[in-house]
Amino acid sequence: MSVPTALLLHQRARMERLVKELHMERQKLEQLKTDVNNMEYDALQRRFRRVNSTHLVPRPEEITRLRTHNRQLQIDIDCTLKETDLLQSRGFHDQDEPKKSDKDEDFEGAHWNCDSCTLLNHPALNRCEACEMPRYS
Repeated sequence: MSVPTALLLHQRARMERLVKELHMERQKLEQLKTDVNNMEYDALQRRFRRVNSTHLVPRPEEITRLRTHNRQLQIDIDCTLKETDLLQSRGFHDQDEPKKSDKDEDFEGAHWNCDSCTLLNHPALNRCEACEMPRYS
């Protein structure tokens, strides 16, 4: 047997051993993937049972409606805080203060256009009512 033949046999044996090891590692990887998927599924099922034991999972439309309602509440809070700050700065505690009229722009300031969607927003808002972009002016 010549040197090149012995080298080829050695390399072939090594290649077969590596192919076998690769096959075993792929099997391990597939088993790990299956285990991870099963664990994630079990965790989701436990979370679902714990959180939703008496409630149904909300539909996407309901989640969207709740988010919209939440945004509107945040806008209302921002407006109320601005009005409170303005009233305090004008001496709200003073009983002789005249009541605010709807057309008194000096009280709240001028309406502002959103730089992103161009909606005309209430002066007390710090974020656009439609797209929630911050007020830059």
